[in-house]
Amino acid sequence: MKSVLKASLIRGVLSHEPLFRALRALLFDDRVYDKILSDDALSTRIFSYDHACDRILSDMRILEKILADERIANRGPLYKRLLATIEFHQAWQAVRPFVQADSVDMTLRYQAAQAKSRRGNRDVRNLILDVICEDGKVLLANGVMKFPDRHSLWTLIHEILINEDYYFETNTDAPRILDCGTHFGLAIYYFKSLYPQARITGFEPVPALRELALENARRNGYRDVEILPYALSDVDKVTTFIVSNTDSMAGSLTKRRRVAGDEVSEIEVECRRLSEFLQEPVHFLKLDIEGSEDVVLAEAEAFLGNVQHLFCEYHHGMGLDSDRLGKILLLLNRAGFEVQVGKSFCHQRSSMHRPATFVDQPYSAVLWAKNRTWKY
Repeated sequence: MKSVLKASLIRGVLSHEPLFRALRALLFDDRVYDKILSDDALSTRIFSYDHACDRILSDMRILEKILADERIANRGPLYKRLLATIEFHQAWQAVRPFVQADSVDMTLRYQAAQAKSRRGNRDVRNLILDVICEDGKVLLANGVMKFPDRHSLWTLIHEILINEDYYFETNTDAPRILDCGTHFGLAIYYFKSLYPQARITGFEPVPALRELALENARRNGYRDVEILPYALSDVDKVTTFIVSNTDSMAGSLTKRRRVAGDEVSEIEVECRRLSEFLQEPVHFLKLDIEGSEDVVLAEAEAFLGNVQHLFCEYHHGMGLDSDRLGKILLLLNRAGFEVQVGKSFCHQRSSMHRPATFVDQPYSAVLWAKNRTWKY
């Protein structure tokens, strides 16, 4: 009976905002804090109830105090549950602004996933994707997009929506955008959210991905969008394109994924030169073409003055020449661009600890460039 009353009291405190604020204040009192942490049953109940961890997470000072406490660290299941809850909470807070978080169905899925995290499930990626996806489609704040696989969706949500790698500012409401490497069209969704009147040409040589992107454009009612079935190269030709069967984002005219040991397929694609599409002012050029970026930019160098903003994902290693990044930077400087270089989302995550040990490994970097002499 006593334990039931204690549990009811804890539940009441955690669900009542003024009382919870009082409890949170008491946690800074070392004597009260020690009393709670010394009582296994009491501390376990506090960190097990709905809303408790979420509310405690709202105050990083308390969170840091708890996680630094050896008594928690030595209490294996409780510590695991706390870590899982924290990871889920942080991932959800990052994704939440970009999805239909307030819909009834998503709220129910969120509650189910949150309960799994509280039980110690640390598969954060799949927990979050279970919340935001339905029937092979991701339910975004401004539309619904069908996607090919969870790995690419997770990566692109972080790169495009959360990090906003493709954000740019220009002085027109209808910017001209080239989306080279369209995949399933999440960049088009982002550009149309940023500039609804944007005129967009996408390039996607993999038929299944192009069909997905076209379907998504139709589903969301996008106007002034075309998605061409071409790969970009330095000459117009028909050639072999290598598709990775394990990574839908890694299709390439180069042999890099074969060198990496992926299971691959070959398709025949038509290649076109980028310069053909730079005959008019282009406000944003996005180039993510898996290893061909150097030859494509070199072919188009004489016309890059027509580009205001440029994003390029650079791929290094896996059989590609090692001097390509230097050549790209020199080329962009000659063309009148200011350039900044950073790690891609995936490489940043994988090389965050002891980054110098990854210097001789394959990697991807991102280049953001702005035309110093833009005249339009």
